[in-house]
Formats: sequence, C-alpha cells, structure tokens
Amino acid sequence: MNGIAWIQMFLALILVTSALPKLTGLTAFKKTLKRLGVTDKLVMLAIGIPLLELAAAVLILVSPLRFAGEVAILALLGCFLWATYKGMTGKAPVECSCFGSLTSETFGWTTLARIAVMLALDLILVFIPDAAGLADASLAETLLYFTLSISALLFYILYQTIQTYLNLLVKK
Repeated sequence: MNGIAWIQMFLALILVTSALPKLTGLTAFKKTLKRLGVTDKLVMLAIGIPLLELAAAVLILVSPLRFAGEVAILALLGCFLWATYKGMTGKAPVECSCFGSLTSETFGWTTLARIAVMLALDLILVFIPDAAGLADASLAETLLYFTLSISALLFYILYQTIQTYLNLLVKK
C-alpha cells in the first residue's frame, strides 16, 4: 500500500466534501463568517474559501502541481485555525459550517483535532516530496485509496450525526 497516495486521496476528498456544501449553502457559510467577526467586505469574498478548497483538492492529485496544492492546504488550515480560535473564544458558540449542512457542530476541540490531523497529513506530503503518489498508483490501488477515504469520511459523518442525536436526547 502506498501511504502517500492514500494521503493525497484522503485530503482531496475531505476538501471536496468541505467545499461543495459551502458552495451550495453559501448564505449559511457567510452567516458563520459574520458571527466570527469577519468584516462585510471580506464576507463578500466568502466564495473564495470553497473555491480554494476545490483547487487544492485538484492540485494535490496532480503530480507536478502537488506542492502548490500542499501549500494551498496549509493556507486553508491557517484560516481554519483562526476561525476555530475565534469560534472558541467568542461569547456564544458558533456553528462551524466546516462541512456545510452535512454535519452540525460548533467550533471546538473536535474541530482542532480535525485540523491537526489534516496538518499532520499535509506536512507528511510536504516533507516527503519525492515519494511515489497517485501518479504511480495503478487503477486498482487508486480505487482502493478512494474507497478507504470515502469510508473514513462516512464514518466521521456518522459519528458526528450520532453525537448530535445523543446531545438532543440529553437536552430533552
């Protein structure tokens, strides 16, 4: 198994899964940015975040452009860390909108853990630039990495959904 190829696929799928709901629910994403204290002028540029996520997802999969994708992911993670800090230190909890309407969570330690995992995976790619990646994987391997990545992502979404449901039960 090629770990670098799996990391490429996993990060790309996370970014696409994060970007598409933001694009389809741009109004909710803009509300989140406003609650974080982002100025109205910058909120108008909110579409840039999911577009950068999509661009990074594509770049990280293309061998000659992989480093550009890795740098874009680092920039995105910096934005996400800032948003998490603002969300955790504000007066009221702020809905994350990390995955649009796919999950419902507020900024918190889970968000930080997710960012830390993405950062660790991206840094592996940055510091092992010459390792074989998806460009060297067979079609069967690529499909395996895709399936493993989708499975991990679905497991996380299911976990979040169950946790939200349990929280609702406790509140009743």
